[in-house]
Amino acid sequence: SIAPTFTIKVHKNGYSFLLGNLEGPLNHQLIEPLFDFENLINHRNENGGQFRTDKKAIWSDTWLNWERAIYPGSTFQEAFTFGHSSRITLLEKNNFKLSIPLQVIMYHNGGQINTFKANPTLSLFNGAEGISIEKKFPNHFIESMHLAYYFVNYRNISKEKSTSYYKQGYASYPSLLIKTKYHINALLEYWDGHHYYSAKGSPVFSSVSYKWSFEGWNEPIRNLLFIRLLYEQEWLPGLFVNIRFEPY
Repeated sequence: SIAPTFTIKVHKNGYSFLLGNLEGPLNHQLIEPLFDFENLINHRNENGGQFRTDKKAIWSDTWLNWERAIYPGSTFQEAFTFGHSSRITLLEKNNFKLSIPLQVIMYHNGGQINTFKANPTLSLFNGAEGISIEKKFPNHFIESMHLAYYFVNYRNISKEKSTSYYKQGYASYPSLLIKTKYHINALLEYWDGHHYYSAKGSPVFSSVSYKWSFEGWNEPIRNLLFIRLLYEQEWLPGLFVNIRFEPY
């Protein structure tokens, strides 16, 4: 497919505002239970408004992605996603960094001006907060180690609660990332999810099946161990290669 894109961007002193085609999806820097890595391929373009901050002590990204608009007489529902991702640095000294991440995704599918009632209005909230510790080792085989922990939560805030989704859920999500000087990295993650669901997250973390052939299939408690091997490198100027092997 070919789609024209248009963006107006105002940038000054570490702050920027965008209107039109947004800087996403991996630029949001969300964890995969909230935002699937494959959105980079399947939902490449995001359109709406975005405000970003890039300072020494704080980085943040707040955006509204208007996915589908409705008009009087439309026979479908509107859909949009609001997101916020931020990281506050508490300490950065001697190749050591301590920071607090905060992430939010709110998805809405509904509308007020149409009379299309085949599907109920759906509003979902996902949030994650935690702690991040990073230590760098210059001129060593292991260049850095990054330890993070997130408490992830989910809530169905729709007025009409669908029986297809849990009303609320939560999860624990610790991880350890080891980067080497040869651009081959290892990522160890553990997921302990209870009644968790996300409209935009990676399906493997969800307690509710995404596939229509397994409609109604639920796993109230879902425990997963990931051992990911990653290769990231710029082979040529402007040509980046990312290879992932992810058994779980």
